Amino acid sequence: LAILWLLWKRKLWAFPLGLAVFGIFIAYEIFSYIHTHSLVLLLVIILDLAIVTIVILEYKRLRT
Repeated sequence: LAILWLLWKRKLWAFPLGLAVFGIFIAYEIFSYIHTHSLVLLLVIILDLAIVTIVILEYKRLRT
């Protein structure tokens, strides 16, 4: 939750940290999906990838 708050406050240093945390979380979700083949988990992975894309785009926009 702290990372989300920092992203909301647009702290530039929080963006790479948030991306790293989301990356680790997505890797764990993919590992879990491989073992469970859960459709819900696959949808969560897709949602997380969309969030990562939004974070990357916002980070690029704020840096310029």
